[in-house]
Amino acid sequence: MAVEVEGARVTIRYLTPRQGLQDIGVNAGTVLFSGQHGDGYLDGMAQIFSANCGALDYFVFGDFIQGADFTLRGVAPVLATDSCRVVDNVSGTGNGVLVFNVTPQTQAGCLRGVNTTLNVRVGPSVDYGVIAELPAGTCNLRMMGRCDSAWCSIKAGGIVGWVDETYLAR
Repeated sequence: MAVEVEGARVTIRYLTPRQGLQDIGVNAGTVLFSGQHGDGYLDGMAQIFSANCGALDYFVFGDFIQGADFTLRGVAPVLATDSCRVVDNVSGTGNGVLVFNVTPQTQAGCLRGVNTTLNVRVGPSVDYGVIAELPAGTCNLRMMGRCDSAWCSIKAGGIVGWVDETYLAR
């Protein structure tokens, strides 16, 4: 999956759909989720896919910190086997719980060039709010999968956020 964040808008697309989804027309780039985030929360519309019925939307929501693993929950429709009629809904399993694991973490190393503290932000720029400060010399930082415009998503202990990559020694 690719999680794309532009401002408050979040889109999740398939990178390599499993074979069963490919068999019914879901390809790389197909949108699984489209919604908005704010104040640590994400909500919007997810889709289930059917060979005979195409895509069917349903509402999902959950806590969201950009660059960290997250789970979206909703009430997903269940279609009849012989038609496009919704015959049931699931909320605690299957399509009712969508778990997204960000790209595996890799070692980022330590902070460098920091005299006192380094701000950890909600998103990849100084325009985003500060959620924590890391003291100079902090090590055992983990990259959370990607960097964006010279900002990297990191995890330090229980803190997950974005820092200026200038201050990361890998």
